[in-house]
Parts: sequence; C-alpha cells; structure tokens
Amino acid sequence: MARPGGAVIIGLSKSIDRQQARDLVEVRSGWTLVAALASGRVMSEKVNRADLLIFEDTLAHVDLVMAAVQALEHPPTLAILSTRSAGVVARELHCLPQDVITLSPGVSLNAALLRVLASFESKPPSERATAAGVTPATGPGVGRSSAPPPSAPLTGRAMQTPGARPTPTGNAPVTPTPRVRIAGPPAKRELLVIGASTGGPDALGVVLAGLPRDFSAPILITQHMPSTFTELLAATLDRATPFTVREAKHGDVAKSGCAYIAPGGSHMVITDRLGTIGLNDDPPEHNCRPSVDVLFRSAAATFGRACVAVVLTGMGSDGALGAAGLADLGAHVIAQDRDTSVVWGMPGAVAQRDAADQILPLKEIATAISLQFKRNVPSSTASRRAPSSV
Repeated sequence: MARPGGAVIIGLSKSIDRQQARDLVEVRSGWTLVAALASGRVMSEKVNRADLLIFEDTLAHVDLVMAAVQALEHPPTLAILSTRSAGVVARELHCLPQDVITLSPGVSLNAALLRVLASFESKPPSERATAAGVTPATGPGVGRSSAPPPSAPLTGRAMQTPGARPTPTGNAPVTPTPRVRIAGPPAKRELLVIGASTGGPDALGVVLAGLPRDFSAPILITQHMPSTFTELLAATLDRATPFTVREAKHGDVAKSGCAYIAPGGSHMVITDRLGTIGLNDDPPEHNCRPSVDVLFRSAAATFGRACVAVVLTGMGSDGALGAAGLADLGAHVIAQDRDTSVVWGMPGAVAQRDAADQILPLKEIATAISLQFKRNVPSSTASRRAPSSV
C-alpha cells in the first residue's frame, strides 16, 4: 500500500505561482514543503532532500537541477511542467517523457500540481523514483561535475530536524524578557484562539483531533493563507477532526465545539462577549492578512483572561504582541516548542517575550488546552517553565 506524501521541492519562476504552490502543499496531508524557489541554482543544492521535484522546464539554471539529480544514487521523482511536447523537453533535459507534465490551455497550475501530488501518492514507493529513467547527460552545462556532492537523501519527517528547517527569526535559542502578569481570581476559560503559519495546517489537524468531542468553547483560528485555500483547509479539518470547522463569515456567532478559520485576505476579530465574529480588510500586519495579532488583540479586548491562546509553527513574529497582551491580562498562552515546529519563528517570538505559560511539543498541546477548560483555572506562576527550558 502506497504511503501518502513526502518531501517536495518546487521551482517556479513567478512569485504568485510559488505562493499558490506553497498553499496547496500546506493543506494536503502528509506532505512537507522543503522549498519553493525561483532559481535552479539554489534548487540544485537541495535535491537530495526531496522525494519529489516539481519545476518548470523554463526555470533559470534548470540544467543544474538535472545535473544534481543525475549525481544522486537515489534521485527523487521528477515532475517537469511544460507547455511544449514531452518528447522535446525529454530530449533537451535528458529525462524520460513520462517525467514531463504538459500544461494544456485552460488547465490551472493548481490542477496540474494536484495531479502530480495525487499521482505520486498512488504509486508504491518502489515505483516513485525515476533513477532508472535518468539518461546520461550529454548537453552543454549538464554533467556530474557541475552537481553538488551526493549525500544520503532525507525524506518525510527527517526534513523537520533542526538542521533541515528554515532558520529565519527562529531556531536559535532565546533569552526571554521577564513579564509581570496581572494577578486575580481563577478565570473561567471561555474562548480558544489559535495562530499558525508555515506548517500550520498539519499542526492544526493534530491539535484539533486531540481535543475532546465535547469541548466547551468556540475555537477561532488565524492561519496565514490566501483566499480559496482557507476554505479548502476548513473542509479538510472538518473531515479529519471531531468538530464542525468552517471558514468564518462576517456576523457569525461563534458556538462551542465549532472552529472558525479566518478567510484568506481578511482579518478576523471577535467583537463582543456573545462571540460575534467580524471580518475586515484593514491594512496587513506583519505583511499578513489575516493576522494573528489582530485576532489576539480582539480576544484580549472582549474575553481577556477568559482566553486560552495557542501559537503554532510559523515564520515571522505575528502573534507575539497579541499573546503578550493576553498574558498580561491573565489569559493562558501556549507556544509550540522548537523541536516539533517546522519553523520556530512565531512561537519562538512568543517565548522571547516571556508570553508563554507553557512551551510544549505539538502532541501535548491538546491535552494542555483541555486541562485549562476542564479546570477553569490558570496555571500558577510557579508552574511556568523556567527560561532555561526554552
């Protein structure tokens, strides 16, 4: 039986196409996106990390990609996107015609990518690589001498080791800045808010699936993702978790046991204690709309210490300021730990501000959330992790 997914590298010339590809891979279960790149030169240095390479035949320095593939003892599967005939591309790039995906007029890039991913998933592992089909390189600039030294390929979860993850803002140790929380009586927890970005769809699936079916509060989620894909993400999580999960609409009243995902392109806020959801097109924050900080600020203004806030894997620092504001009010804040994050940017920024009451591995977060709503009391200051554990 074929296993789902793997590690994929994508090479596309246009920025908008790369963003669409990132979002598509993010919502497809079982896949890890190693990189989405505009340069074959950079791509050639990473091919040993992938199970699947998807790239345009017109990509800059595509010859270096092919040379790097040919240098590997166990090369990844190839999916070369082209508007030309498979035979012409195969002769030029010294690959097999079946490695070429012809883009027909009227067929979207997303449809082509879905076809590639689904085809890969349907094959048994022994048939996925095209090692036997890579032909000897004879063209100019194509040859083993120009390829990086071969190394053991990394696949699947091996890509999520600290050495293989992206590092911006995030995988270096941090020294938290101590904060002073407002003291007060134990708070009843009434709202769960979650923020995520890179790696978030899979992480959200783990967290939501781990919560009890009778979870007693509404769940509001901001995941960095453009429109269309947030609706697809909601549908995917709705099928895979115990909850009704839907893309939020302006004026929705958030209900216990239901999860609402901010639509791509709109900020989501909670406007009152009744749980009324508002959507707006205010300017992006941290270059993001929806923004986690926007959601968290509204939660602080309406529910305050009655919130539990969770910051999952993601690049950048969106959510850190909002989490700090919630923590100051006595809300309970949980950040995903470094080792289980695809990118420890957003949760790392929460840790940097000493805004996290708990910093936990992904699989422990649902239990920690459940305890907060079951006990309806915040963790004591004494139970917070010491800075040395960050």
